[in-house]
Amino acid sequence: MAARFPRCYCHYWASNHPDIVFGELLPGEARLPDGQPADPLQATTRLDWLRAERSPAMAGWTQDSFALNRPFQYDAFQINAAWRQLNIVINNVEIGDDYTPPGQEAAEPFKDPAELAEALCKRLAPLEMALAFEYLYARSSLLTDEEARSRPGDQAAKDRAAVCVIYARHFLLLTAASEMLHLRWANELLWRLYQEKLVPGNYVPVLTPARDIPQPPSTARRPLEMRRLEPQTLQDFIDIERPSGAIDGAYARVIATLRSDPRISDPNAASRRADRQ
Repeated sequence: MAARFPRCYCHYWASNHPDIVFGELLPGEARLPDGQPADPLQATTRLDWLRAERSPAMAGWTQDSFALNRPFQYDAFQINAAWRQLNIVINNVEIGDDYTPPGQEAAEPFKDPAELAEALCKRLAPLEMALAFEYLYARSSLLTDEEARSRPGDQAAKDRAAVCVIYARHFLLLTAASEMLHLRWANELLWRLYQEKLVPGNYVPVLTPARDIPQPPSTARRPLEMRRLEPQTLQDFIDIERPSGAIDGAYARVIATLRSDPRISDPNAASRRADRQ
């Protein structure tokens, strides 16, 4: 997962992948009464969170574009070895201690392949398809960059609006495409379960979206709805994709099942069953 940070550009995981941060105020450095640095330069210097040079003496201002910052960031190979040195960020300020991940609660496997297939068929695959539709509709509700530039007003403001809608439309399309890929994976898992004779019957791909969608952190559900990208729509998207939420937690159980059931995890199990028969 860490290696994907450099390739996802900016803002994809807003909660755990910051882009631009303020440096840590070290012991002995002067503070204002509100806790901010007394040095105005230090208080306003923004740093690239993914910078490869982590020493305070070498920390320089972040540049104003991804292309300018990229040569000074961790590469994918480096980040796999050094991701714990990426500082925790609280209130936009880095905290210098290394991160020690907490112990993870083991996900409970499904009781058998049939229960796994039911979860994939009735919950996960339909949910991925429904979310893909919602993301695509939300994207279509936004202005195009041409429409943003044709609106009345100051030219600089129109140009900024055009850049914003290009960015938002692009990342909504990427997110919708990722849901389509997840739908493909869920269907492939189902196909393999049927192919290996771990569940009875014949495989039929899931191509029907869910009619309602969970609303974490509560147990409520909301109907599938084609909505404009407004604040509540965006918040619903954030909630459903939240780590250990409705989707993330469910797939943890899928992975636990794949790892724990030798009939699924062992690629040679099917041939041995065929030999015994």
